[in-house]
Amino acid sequence: DAVLLYLEWTFPVQGRDYLDGSCMVYSEDRLLDVVDYRGAQSVNRSSCSSASLEWSAGRGETGSVVHSGDVMAHSGGRHAIIVRLSELPAHATDCFFALSAYSCRNLSKFISPRVRFFDLEDKGHLLCSYNLNEAGCASASVISSLMRERPGGQGEDGGAGGWSVVAYGQTCDGTVRDYRPIEAAIAPVQAKYANWRRRAPLVELTWLWNHTRAFPRASAERQNVVLPLLDLNPELFMHVVSFL
Repeated sequence: DAVLLYLEWTFPVQGRDYLDGSCMVYSEDRLLDVVDYRGAQSVNRSSCSSASLEWSAGRGETGSVVHSGDVMAHSGGRHAIIVRLSELPAHATDCFFALSAYSCRNLSKFISPRVRFFDLEDKGHLLCSYNLNEAGCASASVISSLMRERPGGQGEDGGAGGWSVVAYGQTCDGTVRDYRPIEAAIAPVQAKYANWRRRAPLVELTWLWNHTRAFPRASAERQNVVLPLLDLNPELFMHVVSFL
């Protein structure tokens, strides 16, 4: 019902700096809201991302996505992000988690960073962890996401399903001051939704045709193009549709 992202770091050798953990909530390929150490963008009304702000992650401890803010110690700091999955809107499909270096723009300068992802109800259940050494000298990294599973399959009207953890480790530019490079790194992953929107009408028409619930009404010229496609075997049909 809820997950916890726990991030801790030691300051770089030269100077005090911050390792920022952020949660970006998507509805398919549309960014809804961003939550970082400042709270939800929909609340603070910053212009750090292209989020539509049509939905808000909320404010403070009652929010759907809660960020601890900077919790600092003498040698470093930590962030904790809680996502209450049951409180996300039904049209929310993905929550991406990103790390970024606030000032130095180099993740490799942080000493002994630890990133762990837990089931909030059972903190002994580690969902995944991330080794920041894999990010090299990048300014930011999209480390993982929560992806909603649709009971009826992608794009079908089956209601909201459960969630699964997907590991990425995609490095990119960007900081909490400007999420656009991070959004650009996420865009190829979210392209699957636009692909489905292009393919769905033809897939649905084929299902109706194969179950004798659709009949030709177009001109003879159009029938000569469409009907052979509907009669292809399923594997060949899906191969053709994949080009849409």
